[in-house]
Amino acid sequence: MTKLKRRLSILGILVCILTLLGLGIGNYFVDYALVYQNGGQDRQVQSVNPNQEAEDKQVDQIKAQAEDFIAQTYQGDTAVKEWQVKSQDGLDLVGHYFPQKTFSHKWVILVHGYQSNEAETHALIPHFQAAGYHILTIAMRGQGVSQGDYIGMGYLDKEDLLTWINRVVDQDPDSQIVLHGTSMGGATVLFTAGLDLPKNVTKIVDDAGYSSVYDIFASELKARFSLPAFPVLDLSNIVAQAKAVYSLKAADVKKYVAKAQVPILIIHTENDDFVPVAMAHELYQAIPGSKEIKIFLKGGHAHARYLNQNAYYQTLFDFLDQEKGDQS
Repeated sequence: MTKLKRRLSILGILVCILTLLGLGIGNYFVDYALVYQNGGQDRQVQSVNPNQEAEDKQVDQIKAQAEDFIAQTYQGDTAVKEWQVKSQDGLDLVGHYFPQKTFSHKWVILVHGYQSNEAETHALIPHFQAAGYHILTIAMRGQGVSQGDYIGMGYLDKEDLLTWINRVVDQDPDSQIVLHGTSMGGATVLFTAGLDLPKNVTKIVDDAGYSSVYDIFASELKARFSLPAFPVLDLSNIVAQAKAVYSLKAADVKKYVAKAQVPILIIHTENDDFVPVAMAHELYQAIPGSKEIKIFLKGGHAHARYLNQNAYYQTLFDFLDQEKGDQS
């Protein structure tokens, strides 16, 4: 064997080794980030907030109060009912319907966040119930009680949410539906805004959603592991397309929300340490039509509703009660 052939052979072996190593790294991060409760939920961030302990206690108290409210309110004829739908790719998806006591065509679908479940949205229920809404919480694919091997990051979930919307319309053809999403749920409702929605969907609320799946993972790679997006995330994207059947790069919320025809409210906190507040401004700029944005100074990721209760719900229901033509 000549020296040239030997060098080419060694080079080929090195390329194969590096390729396998890279795909192994990509496979690790896909399973870490996109498999429910497989590591992605364990986010340790050094807090610089001296009031963190008190704020956490307030959050826990409000969550407990909401659970007590649900237990006391939804009984008898208005007991919570489990709903199920089939996703377009054959998964059994589960949700829970909280009926309104009085006659109403007002509905809200509450969409939870990353590595979470329906309970994350329960603090909203007393407020929507008091405002006369039927409420539907949904378990996202690959999380909680719904089927799915991989988390959809809102990109796959947009079609799932459309299926849930149609389920509500089947229940009430005259329904007026609000979509409210938290974190990944916020990205989900904004992805969905770019689809061909039934006229029943009247308003969309994003609370702490990100502007791009690739960008939020790039941010987390740096925060959690001090690693660059390239080549780690690019290798992960190859694996994600094979295993989770979607591209992290294609999952750009801004491109979808740019096609929105429904009024949208963006809510965020200035000190969000998970989804940078800059993403809220990117989303707001991408929305072509009727829109509002509210940035709260107090609270970490998706905690505006707990630490700014009066202002949060004032902002929320002022937006929902406005006629479409009144918004800017």
